Amino acid sequence: MRVVIARLLAIVRKYPTLVDGAFVIIAFVGAKLLLEYAHAMEWIHFEPPRWISLTVIAVTFLIAYVHARRKGPVPESPDDDAAAVLLDSEKR
Repeated sequence: MRVVIARLLAIVRKYPTLVDGAFVIIAFVGAKLLLEYAHAMEWIHFEPPRWISLTVIAVTFLIAYVHARRKGPVPESPDDDAAAVLLDSEKR
């Protein structure tokens, strides 16, 4: 599990634009959950179809990925080394 987290952190450090895409996806999922709740409470009569939701999530992730790749990796800073040392010390 720690290896997966370490790799994910390395990718996020290299391509921080992916985090922006993740925030957009989280905001969309939150709005969708509110719509589903309002539909269940019969406040509204519209329920977003699942295929639209999955399509929006996939397209948002794809756009964030393509944008991050076009922008290129961010140069490493000395602060990244300090974070890596902290992660290594927690493993022990």
